[in-house]
Amino acid sequence: MKVDIVNLSVSLDTEHEEVVNEMTEKHGIIVTKAAGNCGPVYSSLYETDVKIKNMFIIGSVFTKKDDFKSDAIIPTYSSRGPGDNGSRGISFVAPGDAITAVPRYCSIKHEILYGTSFSAPNAAGIIACLLSALKDNGIKYSVSSIKTALEKTAFLPKDGDVLGFGHGIIQIYDAFKFMKNFDLGIVQNYSNRKRKLKIISDESSKNGIFVRLNNNENDAIKDRYKIKLSKNDANLGPCNPKRIKLQSTTKPKNANFVLHSKITKNNSFKIAIQKHKLKYGALNYTEIHGILFSKISYFKQLFHLPITVISPKKVTKEEGYCIKENQLKLSPNVPHRFFILPPKECFQCIVTVAVETRASLYLQYSIENIYVSSTTGKWLEFNETTKMLTSDIKIYGNRIHEITIFPDIYEPIICDIEIQFYGIEVIKNSLENKNVEQNVITFNNNLQNLHATLIMEFVNVSFKLSPIHFNFETNKSQYDICENDCLKITYNFTRMFKS
Repeated sequence: MKVDIVNLSVSLDTEHEEVVNEMTEKHGIIVTKAAGNCGPVYSSLYETDVKIKNMFIIGSVFTKKDDFKSDAIIPTYSSRGPGDNGSRGISFVAPGDAITAVPRYCSIKHEILYGTSFSAPNAAGIIACLLSALKDNGIKYSVSSIKTALEKTAFLPKDGDVLGFGHGIIQIYDAFKFMKNFDLGIVQNYSNRKRKLKIISDESSKNGIFVRLNNNENDAIKDRYKIKLSKNDANLGPCNPKRIKLQSTTKPKNANFVLHSKITKNNSFKIAIQKHKLKYGALNYTEIHGILFSKISYFKQLFHLPITVISPKKVTKEEGYCIKENQLKLSPNVPHRFFILPPKECFQCIVTVAVETRASLYLQYSIENIYVSSTTGKWLEFNETTKMLTSDIKIYGNRIHEITIFPDIYEPIICDIEIQFYGIEVIKNSLENKNVEQNVITFNNNLQNLHATLIMEFVNVSFKLSPIHFNFETNKSQYDICENDCLKITYNFTRMFKS
């Protein structure tokens, strides 16, 4: 049985990488893969997914009207790039929201479902229609040529975030015309040459440059990279360096934080990251495009090199270990992001959001080198009576944290946001550790001086093991805890049984 296309709406492990690569490269099978539902924070893709060369990673897109692609947005849940290998991460987007019928025994007639697990099979079905049309017209294709055709014809909205959209919304009719007009050999060679862009300065085979500034100011990062291009391809003519122009995608209103050299005779060029032009507390993203002087407009862009630099805002004692943004304007469906580097003594932060009007905001956070999931998100619902809400986040000191607020609203709103950091570490002694004092809970305070109120509430436990009596050495309920001090609570449990 000849398989043309396979959809995967499941997570992949490292051992699956070789299998999927064999499917695409050896057997010519097109594989679409759901991006995941861990958005809206950046770098929320599965690590294994971005390592597989020719797999199509499909995110979700939502449009208000079928005929208007320009109003397309990336929904809250859809995972975003960049990938850990420096790539954009997302290949394409497809609709992922649906209204479907439910079984007759349900009390409702329809149910609203959503997720990239709907987007990926949607894209697979569209691509299957393209393959059917190509076969009917006797047009040869390969996995890489199909991907090139979809990339060159996809629709990317104006100012669309490529880390969410990838190349954009698939335009299947335009992709068919592309495959019909160009010989497979030309498209294949173009695709091969694109893939051979290598970052050789750090001996990596990554698809882009991804830098996190999470060290002290004195700790120098690698800010210069050497990039190597592939050799000549006969079908597209010699790859003369003089025929290729390097171009940055950074908009004029933003400082261009990347400098690049010209392409040398040995088909390589260098780039440098200008740290002083980075926007702090943000993810800085640009791409270097290699523009080929070609009569064929589709093949003018020979390659694109994604460059991501996360430059977090440091949480300092001078600012009271607090970050505030007052009278912040939130636009509909446009995430507002904080990239923060808390001190190593920090263990917790409380996010307070105040809104005067009715609004639904989605708050999510991610932590450097820890996989993000949908469980790190929380909806904040504001109305006439609820105008302020808080969320407690566990912090890992000296790691970059992204805290994102996604406004699911129709009109712009004004809000106040405060993120207060604390150094309170709760240490519960384990009964298995015989070398430490038992029946003790210690609250270490590693940052600012605090006035703490201790509130103790005890509820009955299951299996009829209640009541439980607690005997405290003191009845004091309020404490002044100085910096680097600790509050120790000693407790004694007495379990009582009914006769």
